[in-house]
Order: sequence, then C-alpha cells, then structure tokens
Amino acid sequence: MEHDVDKIRDVLFDERISLALAELESGPKNIDYLARVADIDAEVLAKRLEYAVQSGFLYYTNNMYSANTKKLEEFLSNDGQFDSVVDSITEMDSYLN
Repeated sequence: MEHDVDKIRDVLFDERISLALAELESGPKNIDYLARVADIDAEVLAKRLEYAVQSGFLYYTNNMYSANTKKLEEFLSNDGQFDSVVDSITEMDSYLN
C-alpha cells in the first residue's frame, strides 16, 4: 500500500507518540501501556496509530502493537526531512561548542 509521507511523519515525529513507538523496540505492547508511556488517552493514541497500521509501519494483532522495523528503518533512512533534521541539529551543536 502506498502511504502519505506527511501522515507517517506526523505519527513518527510527534513527541508523545514517538515515546510510545520507542517502547516497541523491545517487543509488542498493548495500547494501555503505550498510552501511559506517551501520557495520552488510549483511544486517542489508537486513532493516531491507525494510519501507521494501515500503511504497514506497525502491526496490530491480538490487541498488541508491534513495529515493522524494516519498513520504519527504510522510511527513516530515505526520508529527506529526517536528514535535514539531523543536519540542523548537527549545525546547532557546532555553534554551541
């Protein structure tokens, strides 16, 4: 399935949702756990994650979310916005040092 890059960016780079997504590195988690980590209502979080599931970036099975790490890594490595964010942070760091 083709995906809307901007919608995926909105999910992956949202400061609260990214906290929940980071938890998936250690394996599948239920929505209640992810919502506590992200400090967001479980229904709101589930709604926000819905597009990522539909697009294949996350899996949802037996009330558990897990990450499609291959697809996530591919998106992050090919996303020009991610590269520009890293470049900006590197540049800011050089000014501070």
